[in-house]
Amino acid sequence: VQLLLGSQTPYYSDLTLGNIPVFGAGFNLTPGKFRLSFFKGVSQRAIEMDTSKNIPGSYKRNFYSAKIGIGYEDSSHIYLIAAKIQDDTTSIVSRPVDIMPQSGIVSSLDYRINFGKKFYIKGEVAGSAFTRDTRAKEWDILAELPKIIFVTQESSRLDYASNVTIGKTGKIFGIKLVVSYIGDGFVPVG
Repeated sequence: VQLLLGSQTPYYSDLTLGNIPVFGAGFNLTPGKFRLSFFKGVSQRAIEMDTSKNIPGSYKRNFYSAKIGIGYEDSSHIYLIAAKIQDDTTSIVSRPVDIMPQSGIVSSLDYRINFGKKFYIKGEVAGSAFTRDTRAKEWDILAELPKIIFVTQESSRLDYASNVTIGKTGKIFGIKLVVSYIGDGFVPVG
């Protein structure tokens, strides 16, 4: 068990969180091959707009992430990952002129399969739903999703991304081939 408190960089995968620093709390459970992680916090502080000092301002951005799976990072594994960000429009008094409140979710399936001691295939398939301006009009495209998870709006984009790595490790050197596809509307929350 690992308890996390304060500034952390919860890295789950390349297509979900990347390396975004977050201030908050969470935990990592790793009994045997089982993996369970959760983190909740703030990835962006609220800053009031001040035109006299050329400060554009920003909304407080709430952050949630979870990972569950089996296996080890550098060995065969399969993980389900989900993350969400949501800007808090009540976190500042005056709304920034050029900054729009945003929200987004991303989920992915991260896997690795080892063949013997040296060869492996590793990959990830991820989907995202991202809203550039949460003040925009709502749409009914993803009506089956609970509104607490995601609200589809006119400024929302839905897309996916994927990557696959085929590699060979060795004592002196290794080699790998990486193929990636990132859709135009795909937005990782990190």
